[in-house]
Amino acid sequence: MAITLPGLIDCHVHFRVPGQEYKEDWITGSAAALAGGVTGVVDMPSNVPPVLTLADIERKHQIIKSQNPNIEYKLPVGVTDSSIQEALAAQDQTCGFKVFLQPHATGLFVQSDEALDQLYQGAQKIVMIHDDTGPERILQFVRKYKKPTYFCHVSTADHLEQIREAKNDRLPVYAEVTLHHLFLDQSNQQLGNRAKVNPTLATPTDRAALWQGIRDGVVDTIATDHAPHTVAEKDSTDGAAGFPSIEFFAPLLFTGVAEGKLTVDDIIRCCYTNPRKLFGFEHTRAVVIDPDKTWTIRPTDIKSKCGWSPYVGILVTGQVISVKV
Repeated sequence: MAITLPGLIDCHVHFRVPGQEYKEDWITGSAAALAGGVTGVVDMPSNVPPVLTLADIERKHQIIKSQNPNIEYKLPVGVTDSSIQEALAAQDQTCGFKVFLQPHATGLFVQSDEALDQLYQGAQKIVMIHDDTGPERILQFVRKYKKPTYFCHVSTADHLEQIREAKNDRLPVYAEVTLHHLFLDQSNQQLGNRAKVNPTLATPTDRAALWQGIRDGVVDTIATDHAPHTVAEKDSTDGAAGFPSIEFFAPLLFTGVAEGKLTVDDIIRCCYTNPRKLFGFEHTRAVVIDPDKTWTIRPTDIKSKCGWSPYVGILVTGQVISVKV
């Protein structure tokens, strides 16, 4: 029997506009999102060039609106060591800040603690953190300034435990986990470079800890980190990090329900209630899902412009029937 849920919100996507439209745009990205039951997204500022200023945010809005996206979206502003003041000046027009603590190909990178301190001192919106090494460094600023901080793609049991302890200390911290860290791990070697992602796929033990974190409420959101690259880019010697997945968001989540790893209430909390609260979505749409439909993901099911998925061939339980206005 079909069920109706609030439209899902994916707090972490890369729709590649502006600058890399050959990988994705808001026409194909929106179509992929709706296919996965997603009606709202937070699109990252790691564009070409990166989104660092109010002018960059306004330009990105104009480009997105010209492509008539059929979903709600929010935009964080990117940050570098030298752009803190520009980011702070733009915050009223954004949903928050995106901080990379490792160098990103687009130039987004915050290296110095002085810059982080300056950002935290002035931040009035949520700070989104990409740090492959864990939350410890950032937690010192959260303790000092008590500013809401969102840890993207938490991937290991140890990192999740640090966030659990910070929550126990009543710090305003939030944990995101991704589909690929829930459904894939180091045993998926057959995928080769197509499984390359940052943070890297962890162990089966880490994967189990993330599922447990959802069930016990330490995990606040589940996202895709939808990061499309072409087949040529993935299969090159270096192999670009990241892969698409948003069109399979609801089917994979409901597969988790069928396997007893989470509940429908967990999906609503992590993919609607918490994202709406954290990023200010209005969000009035609904999605109709057949939670019992079992099917195998095929190449023809892919909606992303990049045209491939690491989930092809996987048997899933749950299918999006329609999205309501």
